[in-house]
Amino acid sequence: MGVNHNISAIVIADAFGILLSFVMLTGNAWKIQKRDWESKLMFTTILTVLFTCAIDPFSFILDGKPGAVVHVITYFMNFWLFFSNMIIGPTWIVIVVKHITGFVSKKQKIFIGLVSAIGLLGLLVNFIWPVVFYIDQNNVYSRGPLFWMYFVLQGVYIIYGTYIYINSILAGGLLKFFPVWQFILPIIVGIIIQAVFYGVSTIWPCLAISMTSIVSSIQNETVFTDQLTGLYSRFYLDTIKQRISKSSKNPNITAMMLDMNGFKSINDRFGHSEGDRALVLTAGVLKRSVGNLGSVIRYAGDEFIILLNTQQKGIVEQCIFDIKAGLEECTKKNNLEYQLSISIGYSVFDMSKQTIDELMN
Repeated sequence: MGVNHNISAIVIADAFGILLSFVMLTGNAWKIQKRDWESKLMFTTILTVLFTCAIDPFSFILDGKPGAVVHVITYFMNFWLFFSNMIIGPTWIVIVVKHITGFVSKKQKIFIGLVSAIGLLGLLVNFIWPVVFYIDQNNVYSRGPLFWMYFVLQGVYIIYGTYIYINSILAGGLLKFFPVWQFILPIIVGIIIQAVFYGVSTIWPCLAISMTSIVSSIQNETVFTDQLTGLYSRFYLDTIKQRISKSSKNPNITAMMLDMNGFKSINDRFGHSEGDRALVLTAGVLKRSVGNLGSVIRYAGDEFIILLNTQQKGIVEQCIFDIKAGLEECTKKNNLEYQLSISIGYSVFDMSKQTIDELMN
């Protein structure tokens, strides 16, 4: 005999998760403008949640049902429920890191790979020794001695992603749209409900709610995004100015104005499509160089603005050095027939007293 689960509650909760995921997928809400990498990660995460919500109720329904075929199906369904954590966790971290800084460092890749390898190794060992979960001769599911490890691993993923977010804020990153807390809160609620009310399953439907929040917020962000480069547009300036002037104790930031050198020549010699490519490559270098220190904005044409939440000259000068070195490296890496370079000027700007026009002047 299987355990008495509240099948109706489980089916309803997972059906809700399936519906949310299906609407996000069919509505192309996962397609993020000019960010193919982010779109792919969003698609992978939403598809994983949808598939897991579809499998989850059947793992409860088949629990304790007789038959060799049922035994195999039950085992692999429960295997997937654990394995899916090894998909959701890493993609969550990569989305957070790349959305904030524009790239994933080597150390971060090693960390993600190591944590994921631990989880995958446990599941592979489980084929021989049931250390994670066990399906007995009556096809009843039981937890193994290392069952708790997957809650820990999932917690590590969430905590690490949150740490990156908080560290970015403390470092001066001008974050506006990324809803880290809106992602975490539904998951925590789902875990609590599932722990208090035995026999129900709410974690995965709550994860679908979290993904809906993430997708919705990032889609809202595209209103302030430049279509060509994927950087913030000039409309973002007014938004971030209001935010800092109202909520920041120290409204002074360093504003940098940047102008590409020889952009008209690139358009004249190689065509506007190559000019667009030069803009995109330059934008990528600027985003990577600034990282979580601030925001990069395409103001107009070949003009960019960088807002750094710091007044330390050493940090600003290092950022300028990284930009120039990055453009030189980008030129060589892409075998360009022209040199990417940029002119830069900067000064401290009081967001609470000065206007955007004063900043530009």
